[in-house]
Amino acid sequence: MVVVPSSQLVFEHEISTLLALDHPHIVKLIEYFENEVNYYLVFELCAGPDLFDHIINVVDTRENGFQEEEIAIIMRHMLKAVVGCHHNNIIHKDIKPENFMFRSKDTASSTLKMIDLGLAEHGSEMADLERRKFEEGNATAGTPAYMAPEVAAGGTYGTASDMWSLGVISYALFTGEPLFGGDCADSPAEILDEILDAGYLECRLNNPALLDRTLNARNLLRRLLERDPHKRITPEEALKHPFIRSFLSSAGEASDGDKICIDIRFAHLFDSHCVERMERFTRLPMLKRMAMMSAAHLIDDDSVSAQQHTFRMFDQNGDGYVSFAELEDGLRRAGVAVSTDLRKVFKRVDSDNNDALNYNEFMAATLCDTELSENLALQTFDMMDIDGDGFISPKDLLNFEPNLGSEGHALDVLMEAFPQKLLASERGVSAEEFVALYLARAPPLDIVN
Repeated sequence: MVVVPSSQLVFEHEISTLLALDHPHIVKLIEYFENEVNYYLVFELCAGPDLFDHIINVVDTRENGFQEEEIAIIMRHMLKAVVGCHHNNIIHKDIKPENFMFRSKDTASSTLKMIDLGLAEHGSEMADLERRKFEEGNATAGTPAYMAPEVAAGGTYGTASDMWSLGVISYALFTGEPLFGGDCADSPAEILDEILDAGYLECRLNNPALLDRTLNARNLLRRLLERDPHKRITPEEALKHPFIRSFLSSAGEASDGDKICIDIRFAHLFDSHCVERMERFTRLPMLKRMAMMSAAHLIDDDSVSAQQHTFRMFDQNGDGYVSFAELEDGLRRAGVAVSTDLRKVFKRVDSDNNDALNYNEFMAATLCDTELSENLALQTFDMMDIDGDGFISPKDLLNFEPNLGSEGHALDVLMEAFPQKLLASERGVSAEEFVALYLARAPPLDIVN
């Protein structure tokens, strides 16, 4: 009998959690593999700078730093990432500017994504370890400056601790200065003392650079930097704060009485044909649907900006999921006729049967034929050809998608796509056959409601 170390079991559980985590503002773990020594994790590519470098660049090149609209957009992206984590019972525990990256180099229009969710340790163990590191002077550079006071005092991480860290980042966005540890010579112990000193925080909140900001901006910052974690603003509350909402345009009332808000910059990008494409997606062979699900995170932002912003417009609470009610309500407010078959289409796109569409499901189902390319097809084929022999076999497909349950079911999926060709004795689907399936145009709908 092989005994698996508990630390490995924890790691593998966290890997499975990250594989299931799918949010437009959290970097996607696409796949992982291992050998006798190491695990190898494959994440989606973020080609832009991290937020730390972006802040430094803006401070160095602009006399007045960030405009408040820019700050609100960055904060909204970070808040939605935190909502996505907390919705999946994940506390990041190491939120700092270095752990957010822009998906593309054009930071003005790029999506900001949370990275490095810290797989190694969780909860009180993480808090104890980090505090020991700080006290011994062995902490990772920059990390102690973002630690919440309840953690610095020896307590444990909670969801509110992540919000404090966002407050520290927001202070830098508003002022161009670090909140704690501004003197590069400050030791980790000195930074801890600053965090625990309520008077020090109050002094920093009276920074003249901050006093030039609007009342709404200063109010949100103070609520993020509330020392009592029980009184600290939640990410859901922060997304509804007037400072964040002031840079969104209204598009009617949602069913819960809140405004349906659209980013002013992208309101024109609403994809009014998204439901039509979703319905066409449900008619594709399952193998092609699986391929499009895999490819959705490989396509660059510029090619799918309409779909991305449509998803965000539907996902009003920022949790990374679109419920049927959100989809139906959003379509009505956007003036799009709602088909009587919408519920049926929704359930077929909802591949994990959790009564909500995650980011990847929505993106895959709304891709246009023009966004699919041979290069993308070959990248997807390589991901699904697990053993690398140049064919996708039932065993490959089952290893790629364990939820299929058996090689027999995986064979059924392959035979659905290639009913005249594939036999159980054959090696599987070749790259050439896969590319042809991938690039085949979706059949037109007889009736578009």
